[in-house]
Amino acid sequence: MKPAPFLLEIRDDGRSRLVVPHGDVDIATAPELAGAVLRAAGEVPAVVLDLRDVRFIDSSGIGAVLDCRRRLAERGTELTMVRGPRAVQSAFELCGVARLLSWDEERARSTS
Repeated sequence: MKPAPFLLEIRDDGRSRLVVPHGDVDIATAPELAGAVLRAAGEVPAVVLDLRDVRFIDSSGIGAVLDCRRRLAERGTELTMVRGPRAVQSAFELCGVARLLSWDEERARSTS
């Protein structure tokens, strides 16, 4: 079975830059996600990583998110997350890192 394509959108909402991945974040796609998040930061004070359309994330994807968080913090840029589907959120919780990340609950309830 062929995996679904991995796509990335980068949008500006006036307050921050949004990075919206679609598909699975795994060992093959984590570097692409990390690169997009770091490039998106540019001169904006905040980057939002919207996981609502991510179907699966593995430890390499979680590691990439944590690395981005650290690297952006070094630049003075905040990384905020929008919760994904239950399976994706559970991966962050099971790894014990969900509490280390900033979650945007308001965006999670809205549609963008």
